[in-house]
Amino acid sequence: SVEGDRRRVAGLLSLGPIFLALGLFYSPRPQVFGSSEERPSILFYKEGLNATILVRQEPDGSRTLQINDFAAAGTSYYYLRNQRMMGYLPLLLHEDPKRALVIAFGTGTTVGALTQYGGLEEIDSVEIDEDVFEVAPYFEDKNHRAIDHPKVRKIVNDGRNFILYTDRTYDIITSEPLHPKRAGTVNLYSEDYYRLCKEKLTANGLIAQWLPFHAFRPEEFKSLIKAFQNVFPHTYLWVGEQMILIGSKKRLEINWNRLQQRIQQPGIWRDLAEIHFNDGYAILARFVMGETQTDPYLRGVRTITDDLPYIEYSKSAEDTNLFPEILKFKRDVRPWISLAEGEGGHFEFSETLFRKHVKQVEQILKGRSLLMEHQEEQALQAFQQALETLPEDAYLQRFLKDFKKGTS
Repeated sequence: SVEGDRRRVAGLLSLGPIFLALGLFYSPRPQVFGSSEERPSILFYKEGLNATILVRQEPDGSRTLQINDFAAAGTSYYYLRNQRMMGYLPLLLHEDPKRALVIAFGTGTTVGALTQYGGLEEIDSVEIDEDVFEVAPYFEDKNHRAIDHPKVRKIVNDGRNFILYTDRTYDIITSEPLHPKRAGTVNLYSEDYYRLCKEKLTANGLIAQWLPFHAFRPEEFKSLIKAFQNVFPHTYLWVGEQMILIGSKKRLEINWNRLQQRIQQPGIWRDLAEIHFNDGYAILARFVMGETQTDPYLRGVRTITDDLPYIEYSKSAEDTNLFPEILKFKRDVRPWISLAEGEGGHFEFSETLFRKHVKQVEQILKGRSLLMEHQEEQALQAFQQALETLPEDAYLQRFLKDFKKGTS
């Protein structure tokens, strides 16, 4: 019925902060000047040469960076889980990173995450709009005042142009441009762009690419992965709040002991504990597939190139459910795990605990899929089953609390 549809939509919209951060819906219109009784307050507004930059404080106290009409980043719990893992995932997987490059500064959260690892000697952050650097202090409680960190070099330039002309090479490159369907952005998701990045990676380097779930048809989403995989045959997919692609020039080896030891470092531990990712099992369970495991998933999919950036001109697909295929093709990360002694001693690897985390992630993906089908009650059951698998899991406890609050 029409009334039933209205109630369902109202219930989904009440979950807005969660859904937006999870990439479960996409709203191209700014939400700042609406008629809600709980309006966000505007902390910063500037119409610059490249974009209109706005910082708003939400009713829950979190802050959001809006670029033109797009909520690009923020400090809410779900935003932080994505932005911090963009820095920490390649940092935890790399054997000994010394120099990092971050394409798109945003709130500075990813750069701030990288500053927490003492082994990094240099962090270059490229941002096309200097006004974005200007608003960094509004997010300093989450970005560790990254803009003032002595290891961080602020570069005002187009990210692709910088990569083309720099003579530097990097152990870690993270790429977090705006959504690929935003005008002028798709060339930071093309094969041609990734080839430039590959040239600037060291032999053991890793690239991390953010990939949102929302506004894509399945073939479009897979085309973005295909463009990456065509350049990096050693491609690995990880599912967090959104997708993170990891690429390298050689086969990845995940040293379990090194991974656990790095998580234990004080600054890294505090950051990951805040977003409930301070557990190696929780991170490994988020692995989706790697290398030739991606072949069935990407079979018959066309790529994205500078000459054929077709998704830039396609209509947004707001209600498309990408999760059934992701769940169907999810594979085991254990072929890439090494239990060799790391840089900080030995950490026991429990097969039982690992399998529980994997089962939990599968239930979470099932729940997210059901949400896309507007089956809120069944989704709630899936999330509750995920919590039953690991009853002490603080992320699921937090998520279920927010979910129930939004649907009440």
